[in-house]
Formats: sequence, C-alpha cells, structure tokens
Amino acid sequence: MPELATRTKTLILRASGIPVGPNSRLHWAARHRLNAPLRDEVAWQAKWFAERHGTFAHAAVRIVLLRVGGSAMDPDNAIACCKGLVDGLVRGGLLVDDKRENITLTVDQEKAARGGTRGARLEVSVEVG
Repeated sequence: MPELATRTKTLILRASGIPVGPNSRLHWAARHRLNAPLRDEVAWQAKWFAERHGTFAHAAVRIVLLRVGGSAMDPDNAIACCKGLVDGLVRGGLLVDDKRENITLTVDQEKAARGGTRGARLEVSVEVG
C-alpha cells in the first residue's frame, strides 16, 4: 500500500492585544474577564479555519507576542498569559484539545515595528494528509 504524502499547512491568526499575565496581580476572575475578548477573537478566527480545513488532533502552535515598549516578559509568564489564546483555538474547533498530546506550544516575543501596535500572532502548523 503506498504511503500518503503529508504536507505542513500553517494558519496565521492574530489577536489585537497581549493577554493580561499572572504578574498583573489581579484576581483570576478579573484576569479571565479581561482576557475573554482576545480568546473570543481567536476562537472566531479558529472557527472560520476549522470550517474550511477541519479539526486537528495535533498541531504545533507558535505564539509571537508583539510588544511596543518596555522589556520582554519572563518566558514562564509569557507562556502563562497565552492560555486564553490557546483556549480560543480549542473553543473555535480548530484543535481537539489543549492537552500535551495535542499541542506543541512555543511562545516568542518580538518588539513591534516602529509605530506598530501591541498584539499577538498565532502560527498554527498542522500536518495535512
């Protein structure tokens, strides 16, 4: 039986802001409420992609946080503040779950271009058969 060729497809999603991280010292419910619009923004984009490409059991997700000024977050805080964005991928139906078996997550930080805005770029790479 011939082997099916697989190729990688990368979907780019954007969030209009950077989620509030654990260092904000807010109560978890307040942080959840502030991050909900970004989660929903990603979920709607994920739903659009899922309707066209299907739901995936595994994906490599790279989140790039674009900051305007100041110093970069600690790596552990950067990962923690992205939970809502990953939840949006699941809520939108693009990923089955956000368990370790279903997602390989990488979080990077970049300085936005001069005059640019804060935000996040999600690069979701999936194997398509």
